[in-house]
Amino acid sequence: MGDVSDKPDVRTLGELRAAGYEAKPLRVEIRDNLLARLRAGEDPWPGLHGYEDTVIPQVERALLAGHDIVLLGERGQGKTRLLRTIAGLLDEWTPVIAGAELGEHPYSPITPESIRRAADSGDDLPVEWRHRSERYTEKLATPDTSVADLVGDIDPIKVAEGRSLGDPETIAYGLVPRAHRGIVAVKEIAGPLARNEYRLLRQLRRLDLPCVVPLAVVTDRTDASGQPLDACLVTRHLQFSLPYRALFSQSLQADTAVRLADALAVLLARLHLTGFFWGDVSLSNTLFRRDAGAFSAYLVDAETGELHDRLSDGQRAHDLDLAETNIAGEMMDLAAAGYLPEGLDPLAIAEDIIERYRGLWQELTGDEWFDAGERWRVDERIRRLNALGFDVDELAITTDLDGTHLRIEPKVVDAGHHSRRLMRLTGLDVEENQARRLLNDLDSYRAALDRQNDDESLVAHDWLTRVYEPTTRRIPPELRAKLEPAEIFHEILEHRWYMAERLGHDVPIEDAIAAYLREVLPSKPDEQSVLGADTQMLPVVDPGRRDDRARPVAAARGPSLRHRERSDAAGVARLGGAALRPQRPRSHRFSD
Repeated sequence: MGDVSDKPDVRTLGELRAAGYEAKPLRVEIRDNLLARLRAGEDPWPGLHGYEDTVIPQVERALLAGHDIVLLGERGQGKTRLLRTIAGLLDEWTPVIAGAELGEHPYSPITPESIRRAADSGDDLPVEWRHRSERYTEKLATPDTSVADLVGDIDPIKVAEGRSLGDPETIAYGLVPRAHRGIVAVKEIAGPLARNEYRLLRQLRRLDLPCVVPLAVVTDRTDASGQPLDACLVTRHLQFSLPYRALFSQSLQADTAVRLADALAVLLARLHLTGFFWGDVSLSNTLFRRDAGAFSAYLVDAETGELHDRLSDGQRAHDLDLAETNIAGEMMDLAAAGYLPEGLDPLAIAEDIIERYRGLWQELTGDEWFDAGERWRVDERIRRLNALGFDVDELAITTDLDGTHLRIEPKVVDAGHHSRRLMRLTGLDVEENQARRLLNDLDSYRAALDRQNDDESLVAHDWLTRVYEPTTRRIPPELRAKLEPAEIFHEILEHRWYMAERLGHDVPIEDAIAAYLREVLPSKPDEQSVLGADTQMLPVVDPGRRDDRARPVAAARGPSLRHRERSDAAGVARLGGAALRPQRPRSHRFSD
């Protein structure tokens, strides 16, 4: 940590404000301090040796991008030492409310007691300073570690003193709340629905299906006058995800709707394969992440869902009918606002999603008959499924009565064929199409060096350290919130191809990287944390007015009205201390 300097001589909230102190989220605080040390030529990792070209660059990229970090390795490799060194990137002194149990910032008290003290004391609220060494918390994962140790539990002493179980002041906080700061999403819905959705999301996560991560359900809430409020479902913010409205509000290619249709069809097929009945399929209840020119879809709203061992054809048909109706209404809204590219029919888009789903479902589950002498058809079916991004874990192969024909039916298929292969070879965790593109570049690298006979894992390691990581390391820190590293790598390869086509000759990768970082990436919007973009009411141009000024949509046609009032509604978004208030106060909140 270095030498300890004197504490700032600021004792109250009023003095803190007068001094111009600016509060920063934890991730921003670490990022700014790391950048400052790197610019000054200082070593941010004193005492760590041997990781200069491997671990440390990866950790620095993760911290600059605001990512969480997981360190894996054998004992004695310096994992704990590295984590303790990261604490040295915190501000040396941080103001907290004097005597507060969680060390809350004076600008933003969070516990009931601190909120009352702040309201009563105003600018006289006492402030004390906490050194960065006091902000680092460790817990050895011994077998007796409990949820209460990490999160907290009801304090029986406080209950015995007369407080109700629903009173937040009965909580004995664990290690995680005491080391608080992070971004979460909070959805306000009825208590039974919140608990059911929390349970379903946990089950879907265990089944490795793409959905948001549930964190908690908060019940027994009341407003300032004591009136009961809905429960809250807390989920982790899905970084680099985009709601469909945000996608169509940008200047995107005309086939955006087609690519979204593909992504939603794949998501729905994966859910149905596992026995999940959605009950409210729509674009509004889905988030999208860029995936090497395509999109990957994530489920974010499961309050009407049900998980069964197997879905009937009627249940699947019900989901498809809802999907067609809801998506058609959402596309009509976009068309009315002028966000849908010309030439696209909202009804045709909705129908296309259903047709794409049916084609995919037939490929994943359909029977296929062939002659006994055409056993190569089995390998062909498996290759087709692999090309779609699915592994085949089990096949049913039967013969007819005279043994002249075979019937093949995939019994168990699992999505993520390419991403699992890339993870096995390189450790990179990316989307399916991104993995496909990176694997293609790996194969090209292997062929260019004539290393087809070398062990694939060794070639993959060389490609990772000599091609992928040096490329992504070139991304300036101020541009890393634009896109995920794997998506940037994909776009650099695309940019290189277009440059070669335009110039008529091959382009060195260094030139392509420099041109992309100079000409393309700076103009892209930041997509790491898109908050509240899907909560704005879409404008409609009034043909009876002379100007082109937009006005909020006052009414929606058909099924889209229901989604405006429920799934698209949003509450308060907080990021970096700034509050964003959408037009309808419900559904999703983000807080530091």
